[in-house]
Amino acid sequence: MGLEVFSIPPFEHGLESVRQSNFDVAVFHPDVPQVERNQFASRLKQIFPQLCLIFLYEQQIHATEMADAVLNAGVTPHDLNMSIRYLMGKRNTASA
Repeated sequence: MGLEVFSIPPFEHGLESVRQSNFDVAVFHPDVPQVERNQFASRLKQIFPQLCLIFLYEQQIHATEMADAVLNAGVTPHDLNMSIRYLMGKRNTASA
């Protein structure tokens, strides 16, 4: 399973680019403000109900209830990849 990774522009423009794509996982960097992150994540889940959400944090964790995983922003690429693969496997098992 290969992973395609790309960045999405801020909220309004990001939603337009998302509608033209098919996402399995969305990873939010801790630099995204909490309110904007949660609004965007909520809209993504409306568009893609099966989407897995990963929120990265640096010091404190706030309002992450909708996330499927919450990881430290210092996570290694290998561990992030393993987390994504775990979530995708879990999702595929649940939908089978």
